[in-house]
Amino acid sequence: ASAGGATGATAAAAGAAAAAGTPATAQPSAACNPADKKPDPTPSSFTKIQGYQRLMEAPTTGPSKPVMETDPGLKDWTVYRPELLNGEQLHPVLAWANGGCLRNGTLYGPWLLELASHGYIVLADGPPTEPGSDPLGAGMRSGADKAQITAIDWLIAENDRPCSQYYHTVDVSKLAVAGQSCGGLMSLTAALDKRITTAVIGNSGLFAADQKIYTGLHSPVIYLIGGMNDMAYQNAERDFMGINNVPIFYGNMDTGHGGTWNATNGGEFGRVGLAWLNWQLKGDMTAKKLFVGADCELCKPPSKWTVKKKMLD
Repeated sequence: ASAGGATGATAAAAGAAAAAGTPATAQPSAACNPADKKPDPTPSSFTKIQGYQRLMEAPTTGPSKPVMETDPGLKDWTVYRPELLNGEQLHPVLAWANGGCLRNGTLYGPWLLELASHGYIVLADGPPTEPGSDPLGAGMRSGADKAQITAIDWLIAENDRPCSQYYHTVDVSKLAVAGQSCGGLMSLTAALDKRITTAVIGNSGLFAADQKIYTGLHSPVIYLIGGMNDMAYQNAERDFMGINNVPIFYGNMDTGHGGTWNATNGGEFGRVGLAWLNWQLKGDMTAKKLFVGADCELCKPPSKWTVKKKMLD
């Protein structure tokens, strides 16, 4: 069993209580043992995000002020989170993997910062990287591995550690993985973990059909693809045909392989991705309307999306 699976019982109870309307703070708290204290996270400015360098305030739309930082307990990752973590609201989690399998925590910062403003704790692969610097500066992964699951395990353990800023603030029953291009391949592999609630696959798809992965998926999946000019288009089409055991939403918008992830707040891809997460992880019925029914909001004009889906209506 993974470390995260072994340490999540207390936090899972907190998540169930919150879902039932019981304040998370009603859960018993343990005192922080000074010997268990660890170095504080290092704040990082959102102006490290490409396009945000000259902004005085983050352009996010959520109710929370987003914070970007690095934590010594999760080496060489970037954490995006709401500024206030007080246990009154349990926060869903998203582990993000980058295009090119790059280890660059600010490469998709516009969307990840937006998610934090809406109450998500986001773990992004790679340290913050200055705009204009070599995107390969922190290296790249060799391919689909379990890095996202390792990051989630760390956060679940922090949720159980009394000295942690995350103590009893994480909804360990609401875990998502997401990524773009190579990061989408990483996320498909990570989504096989039975704790994962949903996966967001951006501009990506398997290089060849893999029934082990298709049948191993156990929770809803959304594919957001950049149309026929997206180099992952054929791969994603094949995946859609092969995935028949879980709900799947498949949206195409004619943007090419990059989508709109790097536009302010992630642009249209970011808007749809956030709505999907709000539905899947928060039970947002307004967000659900974008995806469900023959007349779903993304299925009809003025939507720019071409939509296919299974097991959603």
